[in-house]
Amino acid sequence: MGERMNWDHHADHDLLTAMMQELQPTQDQLRGVMVRMHAFGYNCTVKAITYFATTVSSFPASLSSHTTNFLRDQSR
Repeated sequence: MGERMNWDHHADHDLLTAMMQELQPTQDQLRGVMVRMHAFGYNCTVKAITYFATTVSSFPASLSSHTTNFLRDQSR
């Protein structure tokens, strides 16, 4: 077995990116994600989630602040 990886917010972002690209969720599934995000206390829209899923997820984790700002702005 190899060296243990360091699980941090960059790894979380990369995992989410890989899942979004591999699974390619439908609009109905993205609406379900929105409902779950609302249950966690976030107030994002399907538009914001779709934007993340189709655009920002292809960028490196170093741009994650852009994602955070966009999602925050879309929830207003």
